[in-house]
Amino acid sequence: MFRLAALAVLSVAVSAQDTPNYNYTRIGNKQDVKTSPKGGTILMGGGTDTDPAFKKQVEWADGGDFLVLRESGDDAYNSYIQGLGKLNSVATLITKNRVAATDSFVLEKIDQAEAIFFAGGDQSVYLQEWMDTPLQKHIQAAIARGVPVGGTSAGGDVQGGFIYTAINDSVLSKEALADPFNFRVTLQERSLINHTTPTPILVNVLVDTHFITRDRIGRLMTFLARLWQDGHHAIGIGIDEQTAFAIDRNGSATLLRQAEDGGRAFILTPSQGRKLASRRSPSSSLTSRS
Repeated sequence: MFRLAALAVLSVAVSAQDTPNYNYTRIGNKQDVKTSPKGGTILMGGGTDTDPAFKKQVEWADGGDFLVLRESGDDAYNSYIQGLGKLNSVATLITKNRVAATDSFVLEKIDQAEAIFFAGGDQSVYLQEWMDTPLQKHIQAAIARGVPVGGTSAGGDVQGGFIYTAINDSVLSKEALADPFNFRVTLQERSLINHTTPTPILVNVLVDTHFITRDRIGRLMTFLARLWQDGHHAIGIGIDEQTAFAIDRNGSATLLRQAEDGGRAFILTPSQGRKLASRRSPSSSLTSRS
């Protein structure tokens, strides 16, 4: 019922802007407001969206302007999110290329947001188009001023201090376990979304999503073994579909699920490094923080 009500608002207040570099669609109040958001992080496992997780981020936004950032797709989140709580506006901003990450309009919308959510898609595209750009800096500035951020699927994967980039397409658990240096095991030691303020929540974490649905425990174990061999004592968070971790600004995490008997989340904490049997090949990739 609430989604139908939200669609009614769509006919009352809609603003849109489409350029070769980005697409922007907004519903609700056309005028921005300034509220007092509560910083926090939402990590969602993909699949069907987890209503309780979105409601938590809406609550943290304190009635402000909610911005969905994505690299492809549509603006279907707008009416859905607007129906989950009190917000001044909800907007979707689709960046079409790396040039968008330097556009003054795009940066302004990030600066005006009281909540930012990264939609699913392809994390390799997020990294290629957003890494080391003004857009990344403005997201970091938003986090520093207390704006809560969230993400699902690829939008959750890019929030770890270590990232599986999927630059060479996705790797299956059986492939990663058979050869930890498979050319698809591409790990990055640089954060795209750096949660260092107010607490370093995910600095030493690698996130993997669709965890049980796509049988990814083997590959997450492999990712951690690779990182540990290179001296990074990372831990892993594996989140199933229809499941989310809501981490508040004090670093306290709550498991949220779409259904009471829904998905699960796992924290992998290796106690010691393992010697990897496979020999590093020239095509394997581990990008440094430098």
